[in-house]
Amino acid sequence: MARSPFANCRARLQRLKDAKFFAGWVRELSTDVAHITLSKDSELLAGEVFTVQVHGPDGCASFQACLKAKQDSNLVLSVSNRVRILPTVERSRTLVETMTGTLSFETTQTQVVVTDISVDGLGVTISHALERGTAAEMEVVSQGWRVKFTAKVRYCKQDSATGSYRVGLQITHLARLEAARWTRLVATGQAA
Repeated sequence: MARSPFANCRARLQRLKDAKFFAGWVRELSTDVAHITLSKDSELLAGEVFTVQVHGPDGCASFQACLKAKQDSNLVLSVSNRVRILPTVERSRTLVETMTGTLSFETTQTQVVVTDISVDGLGVTISHALERGTAAEMEVVSQGWRVKFTAKVRYCKQDSATGSYRVGLQITHLARLEAARWTRLVATGQAA
């Protein structure tokens, strides 16, 4: 079976009974089942119905689904209707699990874990808070390759479970060769 173009893309779910929103990452999506890992474990019950949107590289998958099984933050949803591919209205974000980097700002350098990437930014986890608007130099390491660029902090939110901070960075400048590497990294998961 071919890998879904929506695997590792950001998913937004809305429970129909109370309109509550949830966010996570698609592990697999087919015409009849979706495997999604929530960003934060939540109280959900089998049989609950959701509308789901997944912004991928070539469009937005939109469908309704029923929760069949849940283990921790991992969901198995049965797709209730046809998966429609709509024009995308936002950039695709892709989950990454083995990427690290160094964030430098003012006189400080800190190691980060890269959690997701997109054409124009990335999400990282760090041990301390950063102020919105802070300019920084970023170096991402992936499979031995390094990509360097400048970025700006778009948001910073503490994870109450771990005490670490989730930081969204918007890329503000990429040199020509770095831009080619970043584009390849976002498209394939490899900078080489």
